[in-house]
Amino acid sequence: VTGDVILYYLYNRDLPFVGISFVVVASLLWSNTRSLFVTLCGMFEIVISFPLGLFVWYYVIGEKNVTYLMFLAVFIIMGIGADDIFVLADAWKQSAQQPPAISGSLETRFAWAYARAATSMLATSFTTCAAFAACAISPIWDIKCFGVVNACMVLADYVLVITWMPAVILFDETYLKRARCDRVKQCAGSRVEEFYGGRYARFVVEQRRPIVAVFAVLLLFTGVFWPLTLEADDKADAMFADDHFETVSGDRLREIVHGVVRKHD
Repeated sequence: VTGDVILYYLYNRDLPFVGISFVVVASLLWSNTRSLFVTLCGMFEIVISFPLGLFVWYYVIGEKNVTYLMFLAVFIIMGIGADDIFVLADAWKQSAQQPPAISGSLETRFAWAYARAATSMLATSFTTCAAFAACAISPIWDIKCFGVVNACMVLADYVLVITWMPAVILFDETYLKRARCDRVKQCAGSRVEEFYGGRYARFVVEQRRPIVAVFAVLLLFTGVFWPLTLEADDKADAMFADDHFETVSGDRLREIVHGVVRKHD
């Protein structure tokens, strides 16, 4: 019964949030890349990583069932996938600001940006993938399924972002960006680069001591003082509110079962 209630809420209450997340991530990608083509191709790359992870679980490993925890994978891969695209897109933008030996041609720009982005994404993707893969040794089947599928999903996303997305960005740069620039007569530089390389950088350098002091206090509070206030809880968290149908009916069912047991005793 509990499983049916969970599925009801997933399909009827939580599923619309997937659409909202999709729109938000796509909007951020469009704002960062300034290209609808790159945005749509990037969203395709992100979304397709999820069924690729399920493919490994279902066909390669041979498991025929999935857990409701798998719905979380959609939100996870949107965050990880968008972050990888940001890294690659920013490296590509930075390549245009490098000395002529790098910024002089698409080939040298691509070589510099690809090496920079692929290495950075490999470090984060490997650690994330390893963290999820560690769930494979869990005795709880739901957690094992969740971890294995997510690990394969992150791996698929990394492979796609270093193969599919570079081709997309080069196609956009070669054919579509030039057309956009011709229409507006000029291509503005990255405002993000200007902000972080200008006002933000100067602020950090000038205020380095107060910034370090603030973060030191935060580290001390979160690492020492806050854990000392934690207390062990002697009551398990309920999955639903006390007045929810599932909780009320479950309590009533347990009362009936206990009554029948006492009667037989």
